[in-house]
Amino acid sequence: MVAISDLWTALAQEGRTEAGWHARRVHSQSPCDVRAAIRPDGTVAVLFEVLAKSIPPGADLPDCLGFQLTLETITPGPGGKARLCLLLKDRRFRDVFTTLAEDVGAAVAASATEIAGVRALLVRLSTWERFITRFGPDRLSDEELVGLFAELHFLRSEIIPIVDPASGIRAWRGPHREPQDFRFRAVAIEVKASAARSPSGFQVANLDQLDPGHRGLLLVYHVIVDANSSSGETLPAMIASIRSSLAAADAGAAADFDASLLEGGYLDIHSESYQQSFSVRQVRWFKVAGAFPRLTRNSVAQGVSEATYSVSLDACQTHLVDPAAARTNMLERL
Repeated sequence: MVAISDLWTALAQEGRTEAGWHARRVHSQSPCDVRAAIRPDGTVAVLFEVLAKSIPPGADLPDCLGFQLTLETITPGPGGKARLCLLLKDRRFRDVFTTLAEDVGAAVAASATEIAGVRALLVRLSTWERFITRFGPDRLSDEELVGLFAELHFLRSEIIPIVDPASGIRAWRGPHREPQDFRFRAVAIEVKASAARSPSGFQVANLDQLDPGHRGLLLVYHVIVDANSSSGETLPAMIASIRSSLAAADAGAAADFDASLLEGGYLDIHSESYQQSFSVRQVRWFKVAGAFPRLTRNSVAQGVSEATYSVSLDACQTHLVDPAAARTNMLERL
């Protein structure tokens, strides 16, 4: 199959000046008519031509800084046709939009029916809208890279070996902005990472992060990361290894892993700028219970609705848990 970006290039080279869209079909087996398109002013888009009745009434069409989904009528009436136009709005997002277009086009093409294809389009674009709103066109920051490396290290070393791939990936909630990074039936794990040589503490993002809630057991997995390791591993290499192991075991889990990476701000198009090597220098487990230093919604004064704060590692030492015991306690509650 020809890449959508290659079709945009070919259409631009034609130099056509007639008003409207100039388009070529992609995903010929798709239940929806999917076309790479360009206008004379250089605007690039992906067009999805469907029966008007396949679009849910009152559907929320995404519109954010980088892209927009608009609706055009092709033929009016109850049995008419419509065109959903996915347009690039800001040229700074061109590389991201290219990846977005391929991802969304593939999701639509993989659908069983036209109605399912429209649903897949709207769902995937909702994910991309969150991505662009949160991360923009730029790469992850150094701090975000360290945090993602630590979560992936925990996923690969502690979770994938002991549960089925689908359950392991579903439990990874950090990219989805849930209170803890990993959540199972009766245990939650919050991963904290630092690239400092001798960190004094770690940051807590909200009042829910160190509250186990109904899960009963909450563990903090604290990682000290060497961010310039000569013998370490790059983030793209780590992701490739996890993808490979998931693809061999469960294609659905592999797809869910990629979806979580997107939610976390990782795109393969930025991989060349993610060549810093990381290694784990130290890991410690803490049990969050009793007098563990923390703020929760039940412990703060009335009227305090949100808070971010730092926790001293020295103050956590009495809550240190032997790694083997922590793993046993975790395994019993998965």
